[in-house]
Amino acid sequence: MKKSILTLVLLQGLQGCGHTPPSTPSDTPAPLESYLAPVDPPSADVTESRRQLLEESGRNTGFRGGKAERAWELRQALEGQIGRLNGLYDFRTLISREGWLPPVIDEAVDVAHITPRQIRTASHVYEIIVPERFVSNPPSWRTWLMAGLSSSSPDDAVSVTPENRLQKALWQAAVR
Repeated sequence: MKKSILTLVLLQGLQGCGHTPPSTPSDTPAPLESYLAPVDPPSADVTESRRQLLEESGRNTGFRGGKAERAWELRQALEGQIGRLNGLYDFRTLISREGWLPPVIDEAVDVAHITPRQIRTASHVYEIIVPERFVSNPPSWRTWLMAGLSSSSPDDAVSVTPENRLQKALWQAAVR
């Protein structure tokens, strides 16, 4: 009897979970207008601390939204050149049969080092920037060109949003 009551209560509680709409992740970031037009419930006047919070949060949201949009644009441009980049930067041929990636070196030509007591010259100087290393997967152009291009848009849950029209005007000025 107790098991059937507990099962019934548990199923009743889980019934509400079935009504949540599925989230659809979108690759494209939200446009700037979506950050400029948050919901505005009625509220009182703006205090100085609230004004500072709104302006700081608005600038932060505008910065993050702009950064996400620009990163998306750059990723789209790189994806449009994927065939050309894959052909140009094919590092698989550099790896030995054992899996060793050669070192990254820098060459300086016609170098002179002058001190009060001596002058040293060389026609070529080589510096090892990254030593030889074992790799299981060859490096790709994506490793360097996609670095820092985040694929997420700003988190709306952590920002302070305006509560009335005056706050909304402050918010929009800060986001822009």
